[in-house]
Amino acid sequence: LVIQIVLSLLFSSHHFAKANNEIGKSLITTTCNHTEFPNVCISTLESDPRSSSANLTNLSRIALELAITEANETKAEAFKLANNADSYESWGKRLACYDGFNSSVYQLEESLQYFDELKYNESNRIVDRFNGGLNYC
Repeated sequence: LVIQIVLSLLFSSHHFAKANNEIGKSLITTTCNHTEFPNVCISTLESDPRSSSANLTNLSRIALELAITEANETKAEAFKLANNADSYESWGKRLACYDGFNSSVYQLEESLQYFDELKYNESNRIVDRFNGGLNYC
């Protein structure tokens, strides 16, 4: 959930807030208020000290980094679940989910490279695809 909130807010807000010169807490609040779960969004972004002085581009990068960190933590938990399955059938299903998620996390990490190359549309495309696949398992 946190991954989707953070990622969706940034790429959708990149267009409407770009003209503003807001930074830090004001920008976080303005941006997060356009999400489905503003309080989670705000607390997630405020958990990173770099956010307090970030402009929109830097805040977007921070959020992408936070999402990648969360995705990697989720991937590790998914691997544990697969290894602790109580049946072959359950193991197979969990491993399939893990494999798909693992591939998606790799792509999400690639989106950061596109972001740094200022290829925001490509980065956004990958993020959208990642968000769409989160509900698979």
